[in-house]
Amino acid sequence: MSKVELKTISLEEIEALAVGAWILGTGGGGSPYLGLLNLRRLYAEGHRVQLMSPLDLDDEDWVAVVSNMGAPLVGQERLADSRNIARAVRMQEEINGIKFRAVMSVEIGGGNGVQALMAAAHLGIPVVDADCMGRAFPEAQMTSVAIGDLRPYPCTLYDPRGIEAVVTKVPSWKWMERASRKICVEMGSIASTSKAPRTGREVKDWGIHFTTTKAIGIGRAVQEANRRHEDPIAALLATGIYWVLENVTPAIPLDSATPAGGGPKGLGRLIFTDYLFPFELTSALLITAAIGAMVLAFTDRHGKGGKLTQKELVLLRFRGEHDRPSPLPGPGVFATANSVATPALLPDGSVAPESLSAIIESTSAIELAKERKLVADEGPHPDAHALVGSEGTSEGEKE
Repeated sequence: MSKVELKTISLEEIEALAVGAWILGTGGGGSPYLGLLNLRRLYAEGHRVQLMSPLDLDDEDWVAVVSNMGAPLVGQERLADSRNIARAVRMQEEINGIKFRAVMSVEIGGGNGVQALMAAAHLGIPVVDADCMGRAFPEAQMTSVAIGDLRPYPCTLYDPRGIEAVVTKVPSWKWMERASRKICVEMGSIASTSKAPRTGREVKDWGIHFTTTKAIGIGRAVQEANRRHEDPIAALLATGIYWVLENVTPAIPLDSATPAGGGPKGLGRLIFTDYLFPFELTSALLITAAIGAMVLAFTDRHGKGGKLTQKELVLLRFRGEHDRPSPLPGPGVFATANSVATPALLPDGSVAPESLSAIIESTSAIELAKERKLVADEGPHPDAHALVGSEGTSEGEKE
């Protein structure tokens, strides 16, 4: 076991962690408040929790992955006890015959963001600055270790009444979720769990690193904004932008004269040496394609007598040497409506065939005839006696 530098987490940082974990829960994962109350009591009793980088783990180290499983509402009714999560970790050590180097949360979001600290305070081991999600998640098959197809078993569950259960083997993470959930329901819909132990190598390869530190940073930003009576959302955005810029690694300056440098000198040397033939061949193909497109699209108007002027076209129309003396009628011309579906009408009232659209269903000739009669006042008139009866009929006769 290599000696690494550990950082003691202060109570003020734990307060900020609870705020950051609540935000990273993104509406799920339960409230970290009861876990915060546990840690306040543990710190008052003299317990301290230390934080270590996941990169400081040896590949052979064992890391416990803990969480509280169950319904958040039940978790508020049955107050959390830090000794329960510590017992679930001890069960893993007894079953597998191993000794854990550190402990980490399965998710940083919600109430489970502080579960690892509660276990570490009793077990005397550090907390790994990492988790398996980077936020809160509803089921075990959605974690990064499940994506990495790491072994999902065994899983230990502990109930405050002393009930201990172990899921020894399952075929997949989905089945681990289903089996452990069934046990959790029988325990009263809440249980302390220790997931399958992870090696230091697995945590370095598949863990979401430094999420505890980021949750503390998020909580601090919100606390500081509230203290100054500023917008906490703006503070979160500023913190996120700072982290993005802080993690940007400047590129190493390259020699622009070399091909690897990407400068004009290097690119020119590549084009006119190693890639000269491919570039010349591509140029010839592009030129041939451009000339071919122009030849295919060219139309010799002079060979067909040239394009007629507007004056020449009008003379040909009135001489009868053109298709028709006037342009094609548009829809709605001389009609009772200006709809595209209404054909044009000729002076005699008939439909102009040229105005019929090939893609739009036109108004039928019967409907057009009715409209013409209505406009010309040739249609049927209302009967003036329709409501009062025929002329000369009295009330007595009607009865």
